[in-house]
Amino acid sequence: MAGKRSNGEGSIRKTKSGSWRGEIMDGYTPDGKKNMIRFTAKTRAEVLDKIRTY
Repeated sequence: MAGKRSNGEGSIRKTKSGSWRGEIMDGYTPDGKKNMIRFTAKTRAEVLDKIRTY
């Protein structure tokens, strides 16, 4: 069973092509929609690093 992600870590999943994609919500846009920021990398660790750097 997978462990719980930390607050602010967002959602991380593996794509069909084998790369990893992560996304986080960074507030709301002026029209009220969620502002989703997406990151893609070859490894899960690289995606986590990009999210934490952002």
